[in-house]
Amino acid sequence: MSRNNPDNLSDKELQQEAFDRLKKLGVATAVVHYSGGHDDGGADGISTVMADGTSGEIKQHYLAWEHVPGKGMVQPNGHPEEVKEEAELADLLVAPVYRRWGSFAGEFHVSGEVIWDVTKHRVIFSEDLSESYERHEEVEW
Repeated sequence: MSRNNPDNLSDKELQQEAFDRLKKLGVATAVVHYSGGHDDGGADGISTVMADGTSGEIKQHYLAWEHVPGKGMVQPNGHPEEVKEEAELADLLVAPVYRRWGSFAGEFHVSGEVIWDVTKHRVIFSEDLSESYERHEEVEW
């Protein structure tokens, strides 16, 4: 599932940890965009809206031999602390996608968003699923 291991957290603990980190950064809303199916899929990016209304993104990082601008290829213990923190936060935010869809195995295609609403302290899945029919579903996680 996740690269930097929020697997050991319950859903409730994962949500609390993510909300605490987002609030500390001043993020009002984080949106994880994802798609997949037929044994392939994952998060396509994480966009944010800050409390002051500006937008941004949270980057996903692989912390094993990754290229860091200005440092070249670095080992996991050679990453700057802010890269490690961003990677951990991204993994918390994308974890619900993999908990819901696993490896994306099956005869379907899904695309959607996981919306982390910090101000209302809730997580919403908004997704479109194609099997033999189309459906749109929005559920609180």
